[in-house]
Amino acid sequence: MDKFTALGLEPWITQCLEAKGFKEPSPIQEQAIPVLLSQDHDIIGQAQTGTGKTAAFGLPIVQKIEPGLKKPQALILCPTRELAIQVNEEIKSFCKGRGITTVTLYGGAPIMDQKRALKKGVDLVVATPGRCIHFIEDGKLELDSLEYLVLDEADEMLNMGFVEDVEKVLKASPDDRTVLMFSATMPPRLKKIAESYMHNSITIKAKSETMTMETIDQVVYEAYPENKFAALCRIMDLEKDFYGIIFCRTKVEVEKVSAGLANEGYAADYIHGDVAQESRERLLKRFRNRNISLLIATDVAARGIDVTDLSHIVNFSLPEQFESYVHRIGRTGRAGKTGTAITLITPKERSKMSFIEKKTGAKTERRKLPFGEEMIKLRIQKLSKELAHFQENNAELEELAPIKEVAAQLLEDNSPVDIITALLSKIFGTKLDASNYPDINCSAAKKKSRDSRNFKGNTASGDSKSLFFAKGKRDGMMPKKVISFISGKSKVAPRGIDNLKVFDKFSLFTTNANDAERIIRSCNRKGMSPIVRYDRD
Repeated sequence: MDKFTALGLEPWITQCLEAKGFKEPSPIQEQAIPVLLSQDHDIIGQAQTGTGKTAAFGLPIVQKIEPGLKKPQALILCPTRELAIQVNEEIKSFCKGRGITTVTLYGGAPIMDQKRALKKGVDLVVATPGRCIHFIEDGKLELDSLEYLVLDEADEMLNMGFVEDVEKVLKASPDDRTVLMFSATMPPRLKKIAESYMHNSITIKAKSETMTMETIDQVVYEAYPENKFAALCRIMDLEKDFYGIIFCRTKVEVEKVSAGLANEGYAADYIHGDVAQESRERLLKRFRNRNISLLIATDVAARGIDVTDLSHIVNFSLPEQFESYVHRIGRTGRAGKTGTAITLITPKERSKMSFIEKKTGAKTERRKLPFGEEMIKLRIQKLSKELAHFQENNAELEELAPIKEVAAQLLEDNSPVDIITALLSKIFGTKLDASNYPDINCSAAKKKSRDSRNFKGNTASGDSKSLFFAKGKRDGMMPKKVISFISGKSKVAPRGIDNLKVFDKFSLFTTNANDAERIIRSCNRKGMSPIVRYDRD
């Protein structure tokens, strides 16, 4: 802890840091902490996610504010509720036993609980811009005693359209407060805000120690849009110890990919802006505990997910901005560990991927998707390695004794080949059949060729049509209800409705071409928005 002490931090803080497992300060902490402790300069800190910036501003703040004043002395604005919750938890861990009270203000949580906390009095507030403005305008959040105003991930707040709210907060705060702006990038609008509201600011730039391109293997696969999900499944099947985030561009795509993966037997779940806060927190806990190994997310929803040991990141959809590509893949390969970033592109996205590579300096490797017998060979190799690893590490465990007894009994009445065949069939089903893995590489696959796995729910039949139904779980719809509704309106037999998947806001199903026209005609009313249509996504 000598290096933290040398920065000017008091013993009670270094004790907290030692308990948290901190060993030495990161570059952004080394630069920012002494400046904030010695004098209250406005600071512009350019730092990526994973650089330790929360401690860079949080440690000096908790050391300098007065515990128990019960008036907000520090306000930290964050772009998302997840990040706000994470920052507040981190701040609280820095000042255990110090008597500093905090509150997190964000949408999607009971507002009365937040009102009561403010009325009782707090020393430090972490908030999202919208909820912060609500309490300021309502007179519940008074900033008269504010000494520090932190804009965390300021560029992301700009991208999410919070610039007006941020400026309102800046105008509502005292003129003599210290402004700390932390951002991965510095677009022109952000520079203008800094010039207007910050005085004698110091700029600090720090590269991440825990997030460098050198620790990340970047791989690119190419597939036609209709084969992207099949490509994803093949990648999941072959990558070792996959624990990561799969990024999609839209909420609908997130739900489709998640449902498709769950249907294929993967331990997957999703998070996006429409997921209720209680569900988010429960889901993130399951992800951190590795109860699920795949998290499908949008860029915005992934903010605040602080997991440092992710093995993989997948760009199922390319991000709109090259900075987002850096943010995404930077979630793996941290803390000196290696990681893998996989990007799926379509032929039309080749130039966009080249642009990202040029702007970020990324060194990517183009790979072909395995197919046919090659896919089976790779699966067997992976399975053999997993079995050898299991035997090496678990052969002598006492809890395996009952299982070994059962194995011995089975071998008395059956041949080893028959037993292994039955087990593999039970575990893998048809996934060891080479015919289920056609060549879907763009150089060989025609646009109409499809793998048997498709998250849209399309069947192999060329006459099959995928339909979108504008009602989901939020409307009280369950699979039986959807089938009953569609069948009742159209008189199409329930067995004609196939591959049904019910999402939060909508449902998807397939049927033959003739029944599809019949369902659309009978379920939609003239002059009203259609509730059933062909699936365009």
